[in-house]
Amino acid sequence: LSRRRLLFDVVSSLLGGLLAVAPAGCATGKDAQVRALQARSQYELGLSHLRDGNASLGLASLEEAVALAPDAPIYRNALGLLYLEFKRIPEALESFREALRLDPRFAEANHNLGVALAESGKWADAVQAYRKALAIPGYANPLVAYHNLGWPHRSYRSAELLIGMCMDHRKMLRIPDNFAYILRAGG
Repeated sequence: LSRRRLLFDVVSSLLGGLLAVAPAGCATGKDAQVRALQARSQYELGLSHLRDGNASLGLASLEEAVALAPDAPIYRNALGLLYLEFKRIPEALESFREALRLDPRFAEANHNLGVALAESGKWADAVQAYRKALAIPGYANPLVAYHNLGWPHRSYRSAELLIGMCMDHRKMLRIPDNFAYILRAGG
């Protein structure tokens, strides 16, 4: 027991000496880590409130997460989705655009920007945002983006768009490679 106490005292004195000579910048690094953890906590709390059906508390938590970590695109994207849910389209657009300024390859933010633009009636811009999302490798929900990409064309009943979507994802949809031939042959 005395050897453990001696070891504890030695380690404590070494750590105390290291902390005493630590540069002043370490305090700001620690503050940044604390703020990042607080932001993550607020983000997760916001998501929890949303799952529980309390959107107003979720909104407050997500706004706090963005205030604590303004350079985190995932928090801005989540906040934009909540603004979209509340039909606060200008705030949603701003949030998605800021997320994309921070991370231009954030496919979900591109897709969500497209949804907000479509909600505001800016179809051409929405289509452009969906296409940007689809162009990013590894995008997790391409079929949803293709579905949303079709909204502006619903009044035209554009079969070409549907066929293009199917051909682009024929492996995932398990469509045979000779699908185009089958269509042309009428069968």
